[in-house]
Amino acid sequence: MLDTPESKAAAQFLESRGAARAIELEIGPARADFILNRARHEPDTLFLGVEVLTAAVRRALIRVARQKLANVWFCDDDVRFALPRLCTRRSLAAVHVLFPDPWWKRRHQHRRLMSPPFLSMLAEHMAPGSLLHVRSDVPEFMAWTGWLVEQSPDFQPPDRSLACRLQPYQPTHRELWCRSHGLPISVLCCLRA
Repeated sequence: MLDTPESKAAAQFLESRGAARAIELEIGPARADFILNRARHEPDTLFLGVEVLTAAVRRALIRVARQKLANVWFCDDDVRFALPRLCTRRSLAAVHVLFPDPWWKRRHQHRRLMSPPFLSMLAEHMAPGSLLHVRSDVPEFMAWTGWLVEQSPDFQPPDRSLACRLQPYQPTHRELWCRSHGLPISVLCCLRA
């Protein structure tokens, strides 16, 4: 980790709660429904949420305080820059990427995450056997992500049955909207090799 205010705050959070605990990362938690539900049901796991929208992080922190959750920490930054500052190598037990921004829009291209270099960076920070969990209602995004994972030597082949590790599962606001409108939802789960 680098010596920055963010990395110092993250290190203090992690150290104060015990280095031996599992750590899960959600990239772009927005309303934070999923990560807060996981934190309630997995009190011995630490949860990091990295979200580019500061207002979303503020709202999530209010919910954390109301629910008195001590095992959640949020960062308002781009995960491509924040992750190396926040986590040591091979420290993550799971990474969740749920319903990322519509990546096909031109205005979102600068935030497009899934690429070979990004997947390699994620793998660097994931422990062997840790879970990569991706959900989306955009078939093209899921096909692209599935292809990237299959090409990567860092991950085992996708296995949808791994989603059962996430019970009880709290759908995101976007997922609930998709279900109510009959849109198909794709799930990709795989393990770090």
